[in-house]
Amino acid sequence: MVHTEPSPDPVMHNEMYRFLLAILVFNIVGAFDLPLSFFQDDVSYQEVGPPVIIDVSQGRIVGQVKIVANYTFHSFESIPFAKPPVGALRFKDPEPADPWVGDLNATLAPPTCPQFIVVGDEDCLYLNVYTPVDSLNQTESLPVMVYIHGGAFYLGGSYFFRGVQPLVQHNVIMVTINYRLGVLGFLSTEDAAAPGNQGLKDQTLALQWVHDNIAAFGGDPDKITIFGESAGSASVHYQLITPYAS
Repeated sequence: MVHTEPSPDPVMHNEMYRFLLAILVFNIVGAFDLPLSFFQDDVSYQEVGPPVIIDVSQGRIVGQVKIVANYTFHSFESIPFAKPPVGALRFKDPEPADPWVGDLNATLAPPTCPQFIVVGDEDCLYLNVYTPVDSLNQTESLPVMVYIHGGAFYLGGSYFFRGVQPLVQHNVIMVTINYRLGVLGFLSTEDAAAPGNQGLKDQTLALQWVHDNIAAFGGDPDKITIFGESAGSASVHYQLITPYAS
């Protein structure tokens, strides 16, 4: 007896096509409907005081003192934790950043990774560290919280977190990270050309950098908490189960 597969139902096929198209349009329209303020930090910072210098494994970092709501803290932004994922490293697993020569200017906001609405820069694998001004003078190392931003894995960036000041004010060192988004972060060809999940591996490498270097900022490498919202919270689950983070 010969078994044959039933012919696909053209009506069902068209219904599925229209359903998938509707989802695509909904996501595109919904993304364009997001106000620009959604991606911007609405807290006004004032830069005060002399530069703040920290030595990490790759070299010396020059940060700055900021003040918001009458609370002063140290800010170190645009610290590279990986090599720029461009050229031969595009679609590949992240590699640790090389040491730099001289002082690294950590007073400028990092670029966002390329994404659907906000035009970013492929050279985007940076993180930001915010500490209390007396973090190096504490009798005990401070706990650390690392924020992984959301945005459906194709939007967002490390600089759009609005909760830095409240956490730092309570003697917590705050870290925010970038990771590759969209096709640059998650395309997989199931071979060496694009292994897949580059964005999640970026997060893992950033967490490794924090563990290896946070003591230089007064943080405790054994008291690191990762958290996020939306895709960021999903990323926390991924980091808990991935063998790359072990």
